[in-house]
Amino acid sequence: MAESDSELVHAALEVIADPETQDEADMIHALVGRGVDPRSANRLVALVPLAFGRVLISHIAKLDLSTEFIVKNGDQETVRSLNDEPLFLEALRVAMATFHSGPRDLFEPAATFSAEFNAVNRALNEEVSLDGGSLERPVFSDFAGAGWIEGAS
Repeated sequence: MAESDSELVHAALEVIADPETQDEADMIHALVGRGVDPRSANRLVALVPLAFGRVLISHIAKLDLSTEFIVKNGDQETVRSLNDEPLFLEALRVAMATFHSGPRDLFEPAATFSAEFNAVNRALNEEVSLDGGSLERPVFSDFAGAGWIEGAS
């Protein structure tokens, strides 16, 4: 399936918003069922919520967010740049547009599936001041990490 990054991001948003998809495995399976290759499906499930969560975080706290992420494969770790990930950059573009123009029914599920957003939300609920703080690099392993591991699906 040769789809543009924009089409892939929108497919991921629909899958993430679907109440039938409860976790990463369900989301990846649903994307593959739509014809998305397994590596791209893994990357989408990792990167789309990250991008949407970061857009939401940027509107509620002044945090330093890393431009790098870590892929774990067993005992090995690889550091990669988010700026080198076209799916992340497209997801970020879509997230900014969707935050301001909607539809909210696609924005909210993706943003709230983000581990970074959930960490920020917990801290705010505990009345922790976040301004000027930072978050560690995101780590992708298991399902999400498979998007960067040769031969994984």
